[in-house]
Amino acid sequence: MNPFVGVKTVESLKELKDVLEDFYKSDSYWFLKWPHEVSGFIDQSLENLKLSHDGQLIHADHEIRWQRKNSHYSLLLLASDYGKQDFKSLEGNWKIREVSGMVYEPPIPKFATLKPSPIQVRQRYFIDARTETIRFVALIPRNANARK
Repeated sequence: MNPFVGVKTVESLKELKDVLEDFYKSDSYWFLKWPHEVSGFIDQSLENLKLSHDGQLIHADHEIRWQRKNSHYSLLLLASDYGKQDFKSLEGNWKIREVSGMVYEPPIPKFATLKPSPIQVRQRYFIDARTETIRFVALIPRNANARK
């Protein structure tokens, strides 16, 4: 395994979608964030989504986070094995460790209904081997191969 942590800036929503399409796989999940709500884990294709200005694409091999800043989008790639994508590497001697994780549902009002989370998760720690500091934590689906 060759862990990779990288960043990239894109100027438009179309460029963001192009990058996300390169990383999207049928067993990926989305987690989208707006100022007034979050989506929870969504398992549908990119063409059926209304992307938020802030979100994550989660897959067993990688997680991409994006955030809109002024007129561009900043992206962060956390990958267990780096391919040929054009992200700028963040300095560090990276190693990873995976641990179990849990998705906890928040308390909800009596009148609301809440669907159970479609995935179980693990956490992948991206550790700077020189300092032994955990710098990033990526969520990865535990049941990526057991889709409904």
